[in-house]
Amino acid sequence: MAASGVARRYARAVFDIAREERDLDGWLHDLRTIREVLRESNLTVLLDNPGVSFDEKRQVIDGTPLGHLATKRRNFLLLLVENRRTSLIDDVLSVYEAELNAARGIATASVTTAVPLSSEESETVRRRLERITGQKVVVTLAVDPTLLGGFVARIGDRLIDASVVGRLSALRASLMA
Repeated sequence: MAASGVARRYARAVFDIAREERDLDGWLHDLRTIREVLRESNLTVLLDNPGVSFDEKRQVIDGTPLGHLATKRRNFLLLLVENRRTSLIDDVLSVYEAELNAARGIATASVTTAVPLSSEESETVRRRLERITGQKVVVTLAVDPTLLGGFVARIGDRLIDASVVGRLSALRASLMA
């Protein structure tokens, strides 16, 4: 699922602040902390509730590990709370990570195979994708037995279909043309 435009704007604003502060990794760590605390304690329901005053929400935050965040990070969280957008934290973090990877010249590839890959095979796929993209590639793996064999890789908006099903479909299309 793609991040909403609102989540994208929040993430890019945070990324710009982090870059200005030269603390990209610190912000990444704290965004992950915010996500985990909101997830574990299920605070999102309370913090997005319009029936709870902002001051009460701030007191709840102060009673969690989030109360000890650096000022700008805490202010970002309070902005999410004030606008009842804490449910966007997953998307904000995802977009922030994508921006960070792009700034570092790292591409993220989602690779789906018919069977689970050994570490050696996944390393071979990663190296092949690095040759194709000309970038360092971080691979996340998934399994879909309907592929029959080979793999399908998605890097950003680019799709590389090296699956048996993909080849059979291409063959069928060429025969039908």
